[in-house]
Amino acid sequence: MTPFAVNFKRHAIPKCDKARRYFLKHRKFMREHIYMLVRMGCLKWNPHSQWSSAVMIVAKPASRGEYRVIVHCKYVDSEVIPTAGCLPNLALILQHLAGLIGLDAWKHLKDSGNFHVQKPLKKCTLR
Repeated sequence: MTPFAVNFKRHAIPKCDKARRYFLKHRKFMREHIYMLVRMGCLKWNPHSQWSSAVMIVAKPASRGEYRVIVHCKYVDSEVIPTAGCLPNLALILQHLAGLIGLDAWKHLKDSGNFHVQKPLKKCTLR
């Protein structure tokens, strides 16, 4: 997905959630997952950020030993000016997959876990 700007409300107050304690297996999963996202270019380190949200590790329903990362953004969402939505940029995805062929490209998308298309919930108009 291409980067996009997040616009905060005029008098938004930054908030950093406190550090949490995690089980050892959850810490290991979170470390590997975050490093994968950094290597793929989906995340970058920002040691100067004034905003942070709590991360929770949740077991996937129908599997054993598989987890997903959930970020609790309730406060941040309340301080952001809503946008109409953001869809994946297929040109950027195809450019990223240009060197891969057939099943290799599909496997890369599937394994990354970051490729999905969300249908809009309702029509909305920009003001």
